[in-house]
Formats: sequence, C-alpha cells, structure tokens
Amino acid sequence: PFSTATVCSYDSDTNCYNEMIIESSAACVEGVEESSGSSSSSSGGTSTGSLILILAMVAFILYCLIGYGISWHRSEERDWKQVKEHTPCWEFWTYGLCAYTKAGCCVTFEWLNSKMGKGGEGGTDTDYTMEDDVYE
Repeated sequence: PFSTATVCSYDSDTNCYNEMIIESSAACVEGVEESSGSSSSSSGGTSTGSLILILAMVAFILYCLIGYGISWHRSEERDWKQVKEHTPCWEFWTYGLCAYTKAGCCVTFEWLNSKMGKGGEGGTDTDYTMEDDVYE
C-alpha cells in the first residue's frame, strides 16, 4: 500500500536535484481534483479561509466602532477624543494582549526546550507577567 521512489539528477553545474514520488492508497482520494495552486477556489470565487478572515476583520471593526459609540453615548462629557475611556476593553488591547502573548511565547519556548532535552529544572525563575514592563 506504500512505495517511494527517489530520483537524483545533476545539471551542468553539478547541482543535485532530488525528486521523491510517494505512492499510497492513503494519500489520495479518488475523484479529488488537483488545484492549480491559486488562492481562489476552482469555481472562481473567494476561498473559505479568505471569507472567514474577511468576516472576522469586519466583526472586529464593528465591535470597536459600536463599543466606542455606546461608551461615548453613555459618558457625561461626550468627548469623542478620549480614546482610552471609550475604546472597549482598552486595558486588554494595550496591556493584556501583550502579557498573554509574552506568557504564551515563554511557555512554548520552555515546552520545546523540554522536548529537545535542553530544559533545565522546569522554569523556577520564569516570569510570565509583565511587572517589569512599562504600563501606563
């Protein structure tokens, strides 16, 4: 059910080009058409992934605009220039997202090091917070 073939050829500059052909009944499904590698689907429309990204961006922009408008409408001063006060979840977007990203990178780095055998005692001095970072 599984076979491979490797071909190595040389050009005039003695550069080696490798080609691997893998034949397997588990790799291909009958009736599936090969795509040409373009970003659009075979029917010529927008792909599902692109559509999801567009809709997510539109939803995020609407979330920010509607949240800003509601917060501005409820405020007593009604000063639309106070961005920090009217932006929904300002602390999260400016500080929390950075802190969570830093913590995620630290945890992933330690996990990868432990899987490669380079990990120490398991992060006894690891700081996942941003206490030393500047926060206004």
